[in-house]
Amino acid sequence: NAPELPGSGGGGTSAGHGGGVVRIAAAGTVTVNGTINAEGNGSVAHGGGGAGGSIDIACRTLVGTTNGLLSAAGGAALVEGRGGGGGRIAVACDPAAQAQAGPPKIRVSVARGPSPADGNGELGTLYLPDTALLPPDMDNFLSVRVFGVSNWAVAGLALSNSRVTFAEPRFELTVTNELRVD
Repeated sequence: NAPELPGSGGGGTSAGHGGGVVRIAAAGTVTVNGTINAEGNGSVAHGGGGAGGSIDIACRTLVGTTNGLLSAAGGAALVEGRGGGGGRIAVACDPAAQAQAGPPKIRVSVARGPSPADGNGELGTLYLPDTALLPPDMDNFLSVRVFGVSNWAVAGLALSNSRVTFAEPRFELTVTNELRVD
C-alpha cells in the first residue's frame, strides 16, 4: 500500500527503461493539474518495454482537474518482446476531509504496455484505503486494478472507455440507481 520501487527495465536488445519513483508527502492538499509520470519507456527495437514505476501520495486531500494525470503505465514493445507491466500508485488521504472535498477529477493509469508480437505486460495496481477517492463517473480511471477498497455503495456509476478491476477478495459494489457501462 506504499509503493517504493522503480519499474524494472525490459529484456533484450534496445529494451525500455523502467519507470522511476515519485513520493509526495504533504500535510495539506495536493493539487494535480498536470502530469505526474512514472511510466516505463518503450523499447527501441527488439526488446521489451520497461515496467511502470511507483507513485506514492500521502496528503490530507487530493484535488485536481481532468488535465491532471497520475501515470505509472508500462512501456510499449516496438517490434518484438512484451510490453512492460503497469506500475503501482497509492494515495492515502484523510477520509473525512476528502469526503468534504469530493473525489478528484484526475486521470489515473497503471496500464500495461502493448506489444505487436508477443503480448502485453500485466495491468498495474492502484491502492486506495477508502472510497472517498472514488468518483461516481469512473471515466478518469483509464486502466487500473484497485486494491484497498472492499465495498462501495454509490447512487450512480458510469464507466466509459476504461478498464477498472476491483481486486479485493469478495469486493461488493452496490449501485442504487443507474449503472452505465459504455
